[in-house]
Amino acid sequence: MIIPTEKFLIVESKPVETTTKSGIILPENNNKSTSGKVVVCGGHDETGYIEGDTVYFKEWSSIEQEIDGKKYLIVKKEDIIAYVKAN
Repeated sequence: MIIPTEKFLIVESKPVETTTKSGIILPENNNKSTSGKVVVCGGHDETGYIEGDTVYFKEWSSIEQEIDGKKYLIVKKEDIIAYVKAN
């Protein structure tokens, strides 16, 4: 598994909605994930994020990377705007 540097998180992205509730199909270029589940925290984490937390971050602030055949997002901790603690 990849280990991020101190200022970053590895996040498993949540699927992006491709249609609205009324059935309108959204264009593919607008389908950028803005939330996901923390898989790995870089460095000593003073922010309190732990594996399993759900984080919400700024649109276009993540880097998509395929690791061991699975797609992950690398997100700067400073781009996190909200989070929900894991149970």
